[in-house]
Amino acid sequence: ATVFTFVMAGISQLFAQAIDLQRRAAGYQKIQENAQFVLESIAREVRVSTVQSPTRCDTQLILENPVNGTVIYTYNDSVDPGVITRSAGISGDIAEPITSSDVSVTKADFCVTGAGVDGRSVRVTMPMTFEAISGKASGRVSASLQTTIVSRDLTAEFAN
Repeated sequence: ATVFTFVMAGISQLFAQAIDLQRRAAGYQKIQENAQFVLESIAREVRVSTVQSPTRCDTQLILENPVNGTVIYTYNDSVDPGVITRSAGISGDIAEPITSSDVSVTKADFCVTGAGVDGRSVRVTMPMTFEAISGKASGRVSASLQTTIVSRDLTAEFAN
């Protein structure tokens, strides 16, 4: 009976570890999907817009989009979970979250460099930390990501 108890305890422990590993993998998948959507959405808009934000790191990015008018991306950590919001055009007063409710943004900045100073294109660097929200604290995983986007001045390209 003692051997059976040890075998069952070992099997139970392996099962619990497998469940925890599966939760962590699902958390990383949520982070990857959400981060990819957020970063790509902002990157697309930065590429075709004029950056209005001053040269510095801030929790807000202001763009002038040729189609949507003024677009503002904001990192809001005053709500739980932390979110990235987008407001634009006629409904500019309404900031809609672009992050999923099952992922929290725990840190985000929009760092603008080269804004008209050096004659180069404006660059926006976005370091962000995402955390997957799960029921158990031990199952929570996070990932820090960063990307840099160059704003394109399309007027010069179409002038030729």
